[in-house]
Amino acid sequence: MSRSKFKILISVALLLLSGGGATVAISADLNGEFAAMARCEALRGSVWGAFAVTADGDTLVNVNGGVRMLPASNVKLITTGAALYYLGPDFRFRTCLACDGPVIGGRLKGRLHIIGGGDPSLCDRHKSTGDSLATFTQWLSLVRKAGISSIEGGVVGDAGHFDGEDFLGDWSLEDISLEYSSAALGLNISDNLIDDGSGKACTASAPQHCARQFASFLRDHGITVPEDESGWEGTPASGELTMIGGTSSTGLGNLITVANHESENIYAEALFREMGLRVSGSASYEKSAEALGEVLSRMGLGGSLDSVQIVDGSGLSRKNYVSPEFLVAFLTNMGGRPEFGAFLQSIPSPGNGTLKNRLTGKDGSLRARVHMKSGTMNGVRCFSGYILPSDGDSGKMIAFSIMTNNVVAAGSSLASLMDAMVVRLAAEN
Repeated sequence: MSRSKFKILISVALLLLSGGGATVAISADLNGEFAAMARCEALRGSVWGAFAVTADGDTLVNVNGGVRMLPASNVKLITTGAALYYLGPDFRFRTCLACDGPVIGGRLKGRLHIIGGGDPSLCDRHKSTGDSLATFTQWLSLVRKAGISSIEGGVVGDAGHFDGEDFLGDWSLEDISLEYSSAALGLNISDNLIDDGSGKACTASAPQHCARQFASFLRDHGITVPEDESGWEGTPASGELTMIGGTSSTGLGNLITVANHESENIYAEALFREMGLRVSGSASYEKSAEALGEVLSRMGLGGSLDSVQIVDGSGLSRKNYVSPEFLVAFLTNMGGRPEFGAFLQSIPSPGNGTLKNRLTGKDGSLRARVHMKSGTMNGVRCFSGYILPSDGDSGKMIAFSIMTNNVVAAGSSLASLMDAMVVRLAAEN
């Protein structure tokens, strides 16, 4: 498509978005074009910003690029990228089984402990095998290998891997009641979407639920477990445990793909808290936020940290403040790292994951070049990511961030505008 035809389409889009009024003149300058596009009715009275650079260092767009805004799930880009850098692509969460008593004649004279390691993917719906109980099957094998045919004390769940609060205090109660906002505990199961009878997620009960579910699984497979002794969280009176084995999550590359493609908050929060635990010795939200800052400093972004505030890993908090410029600085930093390939693959293209309905009707080759993370909450719409060059010249790769806050317009009209901005940027490479 020629530039002149593209500008005509933009003018038509602006005419529709403004409710039929006069079109806005489009400047030949890309920065001016973005500023003009944002004068439409959909963004009237809102706060917005856009920043875009090429890998070679050319700034393509900077309109309110330094303004701090609520990033919503765009925070996941920072969390997952920092985790990939700090924890490494080979990192896996570990969950262990242990006994607090001897095994005599096949009878465990005590309790079986499921010791969580923060794994957000235990028995979840994103298992590539399609078998959400594959982990239980592995645990059953460990129990049998230990010679256990009966467990006198039942099964208990240990979520002590993560200290501190389960939920961040300023998460909206409205959000907490919804399935996408499950918190990350030391022991998780099925995305922590536990029905408490009202149809809502009852996240705090996940460790007990995990213990009850596994006890039931053991009974179904011939292991005797008393029903009234399982499903609560506890530690052995003696403080001594005998490990009988454990299982590991899939690799970090797969975990961050779920976090970014599906915008799974529990995955992002688990990585956020794991970094806190490893950097500072505590997985509390306060220490985890400090730890993320330390990791970003190690990445060379310390000089920009006074301009941002990140308090959780998923973006649910309304105390997160990030500018388009910082997001692009982070994306550019990741673009020069050995982990970039895994990071890029974790970010969806239009038509996939949470971008299923983005850039519909556009050429497939264009959609394949765009990798971006959406960020959505009440009044917030953001897109940040990369646009790969059409000719393969790596220096032309674009890192961009488009953020809007305080928007009251219908989501459909805003989506059309932001799609048009992404397409316009893609015309540059």
